[in-house]
Amino acid sequence: MAKAGNPGRIRASVLRPLVELLDRKSCNTDTLLAQHGLRRAELADPYSAVPLDSFVEFFEMAAVRLKDLALGLRLGEKIHAADLGPIGVLFSVAPDLLTAFTRFSEYLGALQSKTQVGLSQTDGMPSWLYRIEDSSIWPRVQDAEFSLSAACRLVRSLSGENWRPIEVHFEHNEPRDRTLHDKIFRTVLRFRQPANRLFFSAEELKRPLRSFDPGLMDILQRHINELISKPLSEETLIDSVKRLIALKMGIEKVTVTSLCRELGVSQRTLQRRLEASGTSLRQLLREYRKDLAELTISGRRIPQSDVAQMLGYSDSTAFWRAFKSWNDQSPSAYRKAKSGG
Repeated sequence: MAKAGNPGRIRASVLRPLVELLDRKSCNTDTLLAQHGLRRAELADPYSAVPLDSFVEFFEMAAVRLKDLALGLRLGEKIHAADLGPIGVLFSVAPDLLTAFTRFSEYLGALQSKTQVGLSQTDGMPSWLYRIEDSSIWPRVQDAEFSLSAACRLVRSLSGENWRPIEVHFEHNEPRDRTLHDKIFRTVLRFRQPANRLFFSAEELKRPLRSFDPGLMDILQRHINELISKPLSEETLIDSVKRLIALKMGIEKVTVTSLCRELGVSQRTLQRRLEASGTSLRQLLREYRKDLAELTISGRRIPQSDVAQMLGYSDSTAFWRAFKSWNDQSPSAYRKAKSGG
């Protein structure tokens, strides 16, 4: 069920393919929807939004009910640009993949809120990141695998069936059977990572696409702007800073200077507005690191050195000290307490 406060939202129409599959399998879909506070009538309304946590939980439950732990991968592999509405079609008529992913990431707010998404670079290699901000929404395997599988399918619809990413990262554990993962992505797969990512070469992102349609792009952008005028949740400066922290953490140093450059504001303006909101960059960095560290330590057995690196610490000792200051106990003691050991 939806959590208190300001929970993430997602367009109800995104549920449609999953609901249709459950219907075909005679899974008493309406009862399953009701168990998660969802209604079939919401799926037909293009502006209807449902709690993001309810959507993710429903997706996980559907995989169990259908006895298909690769459900997200299979649905993503079958996606068409039009299935995502005007945002998907906008992706398909972009002049190049760089523009396609940039526009898609910018306009994702018309589909889904409280989600970190965007292009970034590490060592000259671009990647597209997807990660739900709320660390309490877990597990979320199906949503993550659906999103990356769908992104891969959209790229192949433009660049050809032989296209494959340079590398793929998932934030969850490696499954016992990854046959379908290997078949779909055809590349290096890494699990238990800080975020879900597709990695590309810089050259292919800028390669011109034959499907480019500037007239249709203009029409779609105007339509999507109308969708965004009815926002799922208005992104504040704090939200923007948090999104950038998630994109940059562990890849490059997060500083006031780098954030101001991305946000197009002066350092004085950023610091003043953060202070007026009762926070600071240091506090936001601390909160993000604490949340991600606790999720990682309690849910997945990753070496402390890897956790330290993904959170931007210089070494394991620095991470150990920070974690102990947050919880009055070491990472190993925290993990033991969470596991009931």
